[in-house]
Amino acid sequence: MITARRTSAILGTLAFLYVGAAGLVQGTSVEWTLLRALIALVAFAVLGYVAGLVGSAIARDAAKTERDRRVAEAKREEASLSAVRPRGAGGSNETY
Repeated sequence: MITARRTSAILGTLAFLYVGAAGLVQGTSVEWTLLRALIALVAFAVLGYVAGLVGSAIARDAAKTERDRRVAEAKREEASLSAVRPRGAGGSNETY
């Protein structure tokens, strides 16, 4: 599972590399390029962290919903089986 910290690190690094490469290709001074790259790193690291938190919450909620659905389905199936099964059949400790 991708965590918020990992998303933050990935997006921050990509932004730093992109802005740094763009600055060098355009011939911007190294100081300005590094300053812009560092600002992009911080900004995208924060955005990546928030996106990672949102993604984790969505995944957790989806897993909980699926688990609840399966539990409810199993209970319905158990209830329908117990309604069809005659008394004393299966699951009891009666001796014959």
